[in-house]
Amino acid sequence: MRLAQAELAQAHAALKDAQYQYRAACNRLSLTSGWAVDELLEPDGELPLPKIDRIQTPEGLLADHPLTRALQSQVRAAEAARQSARRDAWPHISLGAYYATEQEPLAVRSHIALGVLTMSLPAWRRNQGGIARAEAELTIAERELFVVHRALTRELQRTADALVTASSRLRTYSDELLPRFEENLELVRRAFELGEIDVLEVFVARERFVDLQKQALDVYDDFIRAVRDYELAAGERMNAG
Repeated sequence: MRLAQAELAQAHAALKDAQYQYRAACNRLSLTSGWAVDELLEPDGELPLPKIDRIQTPEGLLADHPLTRALQSQVRAAEAARQSARRDAWPHISLGAYYATEQEPLAVRSHIALGVLTMSLPAWRRNQGGIARAEAELTIAERELFVVHRALTRELQRTADALVTASSRLRTYSDELLPRFEENLELVRRAFELGEIDVLEVFVARERFVDLQKQALDVYDDFIRAVRDYELAAGERMNAG
């Protein structure tokens, strides 16, 4: 009886703490989403069971990754800047024309026409500084794209492996342990009634089954985190259900 009372008091304390944690989570959710202050935003629905055996390879995701596209745009901009700097190395030619008339008293009117051609001498003005700067910026953009490409590949491989592993672990709990939770408790109760186990063994068995259920929830939390990490690495949402 004392053991049962102690276990009941512990369960009440755990329930109160769980209820508080739930309200605190709803409060954070309402604050983040801008929900009305007079009402808590509570999640609705059931947690889906994952069916993830394999996911898209990193190579298939890198081409459309937002960061990859942004860096590729920087590389194209740097290439265009280099081409522009090279064009500035050629001399700039300008054409002009001048026409005027002159006439002194008792003299024949004179017509004056001039053609003007101006150009810079490229022998010493070939925009060397601008070309060098443009080529350096292009090299930097290409190296940044290469480094980010390798880092994204590794991160996608790691998060994909973590996601598949978490999905497999969760299915193990969902298919083999959780469905038999009530059945296992009933078997413990019947074994106690038949005198096969004593009351202490009942408490130990029940605590073990409850711990397994808590571990299943922890595994589900690991799965949700793995989905989040994979989506952040891939730069897109995925269907985890």
